[in-house]
Amino acid sequence: MDLTKKSLFTLIISSQLLFSCKDMTRFRYERYICGDNRSGIQEIIVRSAKLKAKVQINKNNNEIIGIIEESSEEWLKVVTENLLLDINRNTGLIKSKSNLNSVFTHCQKSVFTF
Repeated sequence: MDLTKKSLFTLIISSQLLFSCKDMTRFRYERYICGDNRSGIQEIIVRSAKLKAKVQINKNNNEIIGIIEESSEEWLKVVTENLLLDINRNTGLIKSKSNLNSVFTHCQKSVFTF
């Protein structure tokens, strides 16, 4: 193979590898800032949206760790001992269920990728 064919071959293989990767990030996390609301949730930090991943929840100035039970591009379902969160990842709408109370809260979402 001459130099031109090797270069073309290398370019084709490299581009295939590059375009076959859906998301070329080292890490990504989502942060939901909720402000004052009836649920008491101030902030939610999702470092990984995979099943069984831990989620940090700041509620009433206390840190709670939740576990992701369901995950999709649009929704996350996070469960703690006495709290269930349904998080719409597109809109930032959060449904919080605690005991017999359900509260809808709209939070501002920010995504950090590296």
